[in-house]
Order: sequence, then C-alpha cells, then structure tokens
Amino acid sequence: MKIAARLNAALFASLFAFAGCTVASPPGCGMESVYSTTGPDGKTTELRLDFDALARMPAWTPGNSDPPLSVAKASQLALAWGKHRYRRYDDVRIAEILLTSAGCRQTSPRWYYRVQFRPMMEGNGVLGYDQFVAVLMDGTIVEPTRKP
Repeated sequence: MKIAARLNAALFASLFAFAGCTVASPPGCGMESVYSTTGPDGKTTELRLDFDALARMPAWTPGNSDPPLSVAKASQLALAWGKHRYRRYDDVRIAEILLTSAGCRQTSPRWYYRVQFRPMMEGNGVLGYDQFVAVLMDGTIVEPTRKP
C-alpha cells in the first residue's frame, strides 16, 4: 500500500511538473500576424510580431502615464527607416500613426506603434498597400514581410 501511494505521488508530481512545462511555452505564442494587407497583385504584406519578445517590452496602461516610447521618438525611428526603405522616392512622409496593443492569450497585451508612410514623387503622394512598419516600445523596428 505504501509503495502504491509513493508511485501515485511520484506520478502526480511528474504530471504536475510536465503541465508546468507546457504552461511555460503555451501554444499560440511566438510569431503571429497582427496586421496584413493584400495588393491588387494578390500578394499579402503582413506585420508579424514575436509575442514572446513583445511580452518583454515595457508594460503600459493608457491613462496612467505617457507611453514608454514617445510618439516623437517613434516617429523619428520610423521615418529614418522609411527614408531608407523608400529611398527611390523624392520624400517620405508619415501618413498615420496608430498606437495599438497585441499579445497572446497567456500574456498581458503590450503596446506598439504601427506607422503608415506616404512616399512622395514629384510632390504627389504615392499610395500603396504595403507601406507600414511597427515600432516597439523599446524602439525596435519590425519590418513587414511579403508573401505570395
């Protein structure tokens, strides 16, 4: 009887430890698409964030304080990236800045900026469906990816 109790206790402890391991790396976290667009050519451009990395970003709650990364700093970082990415154009402007959050079911949402660009050619804005980037709260730039 004592042997059976010990085996049951060992089995329970093993199952509990195994369950703890699966919680440490929950399914559904990792790289996930948070925004995508499809162009007239049928190709999709998406913004994929690493939710595990996102969970390590500074936490922020709207209404309690300013975001950890200011809009001005996020704009500077995004615009520097945009001017390099769209260097064949005469100029690049920011058309939209969206402060939004993302996270998987097992983590608290973290906030980031999604910045939409408007490249300029001969004084006119060039519209595109794939002219955006993410700026995380630590200043990291996350480029969009294009898939067929």
